Amino acid sequence: ATLFTNFCKQCQSVYSPFLNNMSQAAVVLKRLMEGNEDLSIAVNKITSPSGLTSGLKYLNELMITPMQRIPRYELLLKELLKCSSE
Repeated sequence: ATLFTNFCKQCQSVYSPFLNNMSQAAVVLKRLMEGNEDLSIAVNKITSPSGLTSGLKYLNELMITPMQRIPRYELLLKELLKCSSE
C-alpha cells in the first residue's frame, strides 16, 4: 500500500495538469491541423496497432488512456486486498 500511495503522489503532479488540459489540447490540435496541411497529413497517417482507428480519432483515444487508468488502479487494489492476509 505504501508503494502505491507514493506512486499516486508522484502521478498526481502529472495527471492533474494533463486531465485539466486534455479537452483544450484536442481543440488546439484540431485547429493546428486545419491550418497546417503537412501536420494534417501526418496525423491522418497515424494508425492504431489494430488498424481499426486512425488519424485524429486515434490520437484522441491515446489522449484519454491515462484517464482510463485511474479506475483500473482502484480495481487492482481491491483485487490485491482480496488476495492479501489481514
